[in-house]
Amino acid sequence: MTPRGFLTSLIYTAMIMTLHCKAVLLLPPPTELSHEWLDEFTLRLFWKKPEGLPDNSELKFMVMENNKEEVCVGGTNYTRSLLTEETDSDWTYSIWTLDKCCTNCSTFQEDSKGHTPATITIKPPKPRVLLLPPPTELSHEWLDKFTLRLFWKKPEGLPDNSKPKFMVMENNKEEVCAGGTNYTKSLLTEDTVSDWTYSIWTLDKCCTNCSTFQEDSKGHTPAIITIKPPKPRAKVVKDFRCFYDPNILSCSWIPVNPSLNLTLSYRIMGELEECIKSLKRCDQPYSLGKKNGCELHIDPSSNNIFVLVETEAGMSTFKPVLVVRPPELNIIEEGDSLNVNLTPPKVGAAACWEYEVCYKQCMVMETCQNTTGSNSAIKVPYDKHCLYEFKAKVRSVNLCRDLQIFSDFSEAVPYGKNEPPDRTLTVVAIVIPIILSICVILSCYCLRRHSTIICPTIPDPSTIFKEMMMNGPKDPKTGQNLYMPVPERLEPCRVILVPENCVLQQNS
Repeated sequence: MTPRGFLTSLIYTAMIMTLHCKAVLLLPPPTELSHEWLDEFTLRLFWKKPEGLPDNSELKFMVMENNKEEVCVGGTNYTRSLLTEETDSDWTYSIWTLDKCCTNCSTFQEDSKGHTPATITIKPPKPRVLLLPPPTELSHEWLDKFTLRLFWKKPEGLPDNSKPKFMVMENNKEEVCAGGTNYTKSLLTEDTVSDWTYSIWTLDKCCTNCSTFQEDSKGHTPAIITIKPPKPRAKVVKDFRCFYDPNILSCSWIPVNPSLNLTLSYRIMGELEECIKSLKRCDQPYSLGKKNGCELHIDPSSNNIFVLVETEAGMSTFKPVLVVRPPELNIIEEGDSLNVNLTPPKVGAAACWEYEVCYKQCMVMETCQNTTGSNSAIKVPYDKHCLYEFKAKVRSVNLCRDLQIFSDFSEAVPYGKNEPPDRTLTVVAIVIPIILSICVILSCYCLRRHSTIICPTIPDPSTIFKEMMMNGPKDPKTGQNLYMPVPERLEPCRVILVPENCVLQQNS
């Protein structure tokens, strides 16, 4: 076999192995893909074989619906029953051409990467809901300052026994399907800065998933009404908050204009008649400096509360901000750390709260840590030479209720004191090298100055002997440095003669 033939055989073998590794061989996509609805439930897809393939070739086609379901068919058409309630979007079909159907198509999506299928998107034969003429005589009334009721009549021309449905849309956003000819909704002035606009369509039935309703309703005119609040909007109070205690709900606020006569009312949230009739008025307001306050005689465990604050000129309706007292901190020193224990609020279960503890060490940058109610304590490394300042706040978690309750930060709780650190080792480490350096410098200076004494010059003996051998002995010349003895000082000697008779007298 020639080298060229061997290389060709090797390449061919590699191609065959590659084809065997893949489940199927992907061919060019089909052409002229189209569809038809056989009835309101049955869809048929049909197409033609890709061009350039032999007429007698037996091709297979992989049909995939919405990139999920896969079906392999042997012909050039595919029939399927579809229900609009099973999906909230249109149907998208992708079709590939194969040499054979795969027995296990788990890897088909990966194998088909890089191959473009024939694709078609299909809408239902009719809109998911049938839009009828709009309702008539659309009007409204305020049941109280919080509750709006819309009411209307069926469109003319419908049978008396027909039961149409009505799609109610608020400000082109929220959609609600109503079965009757009225609709009740709680509205708060602080939820929006504009008036409320309602659009109402008449339908043959309520759609289970109305994500395509706005597109389907194009070209159909609804009944529209724009509603103003029962009294003009006005910013009457600010910083309105209610302290959530086990037995009472105490609220405080700052009036925007203290000179105006202000009235506060409240009730439980809801559109039912019993909720509407639960409206109460604050009968004993009190003053706390710049703030005013009132105790609300309502169950603090109520899920939500509506508040109405009004003057003669305007009003404001809202849900109050619920707060609790900041958690108390108990700090215990244990070795080289501080254990900060937090006292949970007196309302709700311990697991309903999340704490945030912040502290400063030696008055430097603040550090914060979070902990849950099941573990209402944190541990902080402790430096005994630093002053620590701790503060904490708490907020509710969605584990228990949809209510958002929180607290402000507590007052800073100090622990320890700032002390100057022990710098003895630092001073010793600095002073000793300085002293040693000075001593070395002085020693070098003294050694250099008295070097002739400490280290005198020693004559070379070879030089002396050499000179003696060459010159021989010489008589010393006068005036040379010879040793001259110093004459001794002698005292003159005096001899005195003593008469003999004096000696005899002395002896007798």
